Amino acid sequence: MKTSTGWIKLYRSITDSWIWTADEKYDKAHAFIDLLLLANHKEVTIPIKGNPTTIERGQHYTSIEKLAVRWHWDKKTVRKFLNNLKKTNTIDYLANKATGTTITILNYDAYQSYGDNQKDNSFSNVRSNGEDNSEANGQTKHEDINNNINIDNNKKNEKHSSSFDVFWSNYPRKEQKAKAFTAFEACLDNEISENQLLEACNNYASYCKDNSTDTKFIMLAANFIKNKAYKDYLNENYTPSTSNPKTSFHDFNERSYDYAELENIALEDNQS
Repeated sequence: MKTSTGWIKLYRSITDSWIWTADEKYDKAHAFIDLLLLANHKEVTIPIKGNPTTIERGQHYTSIEKLAVRWHWDKKTVRKFLNNLKKTNTIDYLANKATGTTITILNYDAYQSYGDNQKDNSFSNVRSNGEDNSEANGQTKHEDINNNINIDNNKKNEKHSSSFDVFWSNYPRKEQKAKAFTAFEACLDNEISENQLLEACNNYASYCKDNSTDTKFIMLAANFIKNKAYKDYLNENYTPSTSNPKTSFHDFNERSYDYAELENIALEDNQS
């Protein structure tokens, strides 16, 4: 069997495509590619149990439980899969019930680095003086330039993709991901830092968990950001509840909703 060589770029936006069957059970290849997509492409510091923790390039912070839900597997299957990847020196991971699971993609740069050879090959059909030298393989200088523009645009779209992956994996209601990412980017570009928004996300997720908040009463991520509800869950403003958990009805009275969300909740209740 011939060994495959070379590599391709795979943008995280593939998970928003109909091809990416997020609602179906993952196979092993699907799950491994998902780990590559989830891994940070740059170092980021996030709050874990109130302590600033650095998640390095090529790592992803999660939990066995979250991966089980994401991949539609049981927790035993997730552990077995991760252990097999570890035995073959594909990943390393550290699991802790108290602090979560940190997965490290070994040789991450082999998957994602921009080596000099790759950069040179991208433009090997256009001479430095601007003359077209692409007739041999059917490409044109115009196509090369357009491809380069597309790459630049994709890089801009991924400016905050690494930290958004952490945000999205921890946010308690996973609906309308594209809108959430747009709001996330706009917020980080104009309002607060990545660490603050991740901090607010974690606090809100804890609040919803502690109060057993029904999913339909949890704010959509885009509204959580755009309506600045995250400000209530920054460490400086948020105090974890020590009282008895509230019901979903009480939680409803305390949350901020726009008209469209209230209408959707009413429709859901009528259909149930």
